[in-house]
Amino acid sequence: MINNMVVSLGNFWEAEDFFIKVPGVTHTEVGYCGGTTSKPIYHNKGDYNDAVKLEFDPRVISQEELLSLVCEFAISYGLENPTVYFIDDKEFELFKNWQREMGHAYPESLELTFEPLNSYHVAENYHQKHLAKLRGESLEPVI
Repeated sequence: MINNMVVSLGNFWEAEDFFIKVPGVTHTEVGYCGGTTSKPIYHNKGDYNDAVKLEFDPRVISQEELLSLVCEFAISYGLENPTVYFIDDKEFELFKNWQREMGHAYPESLELTFEPLNSYHVAENYHQKHLAKLRGESLEPVI
């Protein structure tokens, strides 16, 4: 069984490049999330955020472990307000429980937010695995 998580961590290229190397992440895709504009594109995103959709195997890595990695990525890149999108109330509760239990482990300046996944649009193909392509690396994640 494969699960999904969508995160917004500033520029999607760096975030995708980080998560594609995480064992258990089986696929990544960059896109635009959280906005209301119809058909966002890179040079006209409107109110959308860059986002990365992560497909992962929960037998290898849990949502809670991914949340910790989201925070670690945000800290290492100086981001103060990463966003994780939830698909239903059950997932929102899981995220909030993790935040209550683990939030103290991160700096107070890190404001991890959770928002409903109301819209997601896949980014243009040339953005997919962009940094890996520039380096001539494999486009397949580590499983």
